[in-house]
Amino acid sequence: MGVARLGNNDIAQARAAFTKAKELSPLWIDPRGALARIYVASGDYNLAWEESEPILQAQPRNFNVLLIVGAARLKKGELDKALDLFRRAKEVTP
Repeated sequence: MGVARLGNNDIAQARAAFTKAKELSPLWIDPRGALARIYVASGDYNLAWEESEPILQAQPRNFNVLLIVGAARLKKGELDKALDLFRRAKEVTP
């Protein structure tokens, strides 16, 4: 449902659907990743980190999440942290 809403550029409804999915299945990482992408796109970098951190704890080599968190850190001006995350992502997919 969230993916369809996102495809229709209905960000508020997509966020609501992904949030509900996360509540129903807290261990499912896909809704968290989608929420993190939405938060980065909307400038909510701290929320992006909050959604991404559990994924990186469980999957420290998750390429997509490394990029998402790297983008959030870059936008926050945390250049060294962003560069480290991008390097880690490159190591995952050379």
